[in-house]
Amino acid sequence: MIKKIRVLVVDDSSLFRQMIIQYLSEQKDIEIVGYAINAYDAQQKIPQLHPDVLTLDVEMPGLSGIDFLKQLLPRHPIPVILVSSLNLSVFDALSAGAVDFVRKPDMSSQNTKEMFFATLVTKVRGASKAKVRITRQPGAAPAGRPQAVSKPMPFPPLSRTVLDSTIIALGASTGGT
Repeated sequence: MIKKIRVLVVDDSSLFRQMIIQYLSEQKDIEIVGYAINAYDAQQKIPQLHPDVLTLDVEMPGLSGIDFLKQLLPRHPIPVILVSSLNLSVFDALSAGAVDFVRKPDMSSQNTKEMFFATLVTKVRGASKAKVRITRQPGAAPAGRPQAVSKPMPFPPLSRTVLDSTIIALGASTGGT
């Protein structure tokens, strides 16, 4: 039997939360272990439900998803996918500690909704394999004794075989500047 990915859905919009729950529940490898209507509700449920992945709305009353994420990860290093209708940059989401980000769809377009849910499923599956590491935030005090700082290691000299190797690179862009 395949171990299901345990997901906790955190969103203050009842309609959107129910749509995420319904769509993810239809996947054979995903189990919805619960939902939370805000960050405070999620704080109570995470230790009880032990989710593998969290989908987290950014815009919520009280504590925002980004602020909650910054508080959550040091105590519970869970892969989090931020879900937002804001024009939040991927960099902002990832620097807050999320493993991925997905933009909420235009609810009037069926194609956009279908693409959103297909993308969300893919991102939940990917996030379930992520290893979340806690790193010290810039400006935060280090725990324990400070350690000596060593000089950066120089790059080793390149061997002739590396210089003669073929490199293939692919790039993609969504456009824009």
